[in-house]
Amino acid sequence: EAGKGFAVVADEVQRLAESARTSTEEISTMVNNMRVETADTAAVMNTLISQVAEGSRMAEDAEHQMADTEHTTEQLVKTVEIIATQAIQQADVANRVKERSAIIRGFTEKTEKQLQEQHSYTENLKLCSETLVQHVNVFSLPSDAVIQAPTSADDNIPTLVSVG
Repeated sequence: EAGKGFAVVADEVQRLAESARTSTEEISTMVNNMRVETADTAAVMNTLISQVAEGSRMAEDAEHQMADTEHTTEQLVKTVEIIATQAIQQADVANRVKERSAIIRGFTEKTEKQLQEQHSYTENLKLCSETLVQHVNVFSLPSDAVIQAPTSADDNIPTLVSVG
């Protein structure tokens, strides 16, 4: 009976040992799976960390580019403001030139009219002088008379001086 009890205990120990071995294999498989999953997770985390670092670097680059763009835009706005101011000034100058040109045109037209009147007066004077010459030519001076030029600004009439 003791041997039977021992056999029952031995069977039970063998069954427990078999169960422990199966559990140990399952635990070993689970530990290996956990190691693989941990390694995969670590690899994924490393990849994510690299991507986050690259994203951060790209964000910093974008920030610098945006700052450069902002600076360039500010300079462009200032340049456009200067151009607008100068365009307004040029338009003002152009308007003043146009106004002065109109004034000059008026003076030119007035001068042209006066020159035409003067030309007409000159033509009349020419005709009068030709008529006067014709009237004067009927007279003759004695051969010994000399015409003397005026001696002063007040004396505009030539005088006859007898020679000899």
